[in-house]
Amino acid sequence: MTLESMSDEEILHIANPIMDNLMDASTAIDHARHIRDFSERMKTLVTTEYLPKVCEKYQREKGYFSRREPVAVFNVRAQWRLSGSSGSLRRLVNSSPKCSSSKKMAHSWSIT
Repeated sequence: MTLESMSDEEILHIANPIMDNLMDASTAIDHARHIRDFSERMKTLVTTEYLPKVCEKYQREKGYFSRREPVAVFNVRAQWRLSGSSGSLRRLVNSSPKCSSSKKMAHSWSIT
């Protein structure tokens, strides 16, 4: 079965554990766990120096991730709106599961 032929629910079944890990690892500021599902390209962008700076900044300003809700699944990507313990993060996170037949990044972030 290819990702393109999967239902939204099937894609979210794969993407939700990836997103759970991202949120938990961000809260813990655990770089190794945070990049676990990243493509090699994304691993070069989210460095051990970069992640703590980003996590500490959003934790200071927004608090910790508290909940998320699926917004949409499109183009084999799942999208969530995240809320922090101190309020909305106003951030959408796009996540696409790794697929050996695809060269797409494992995760991409869009700040809105």
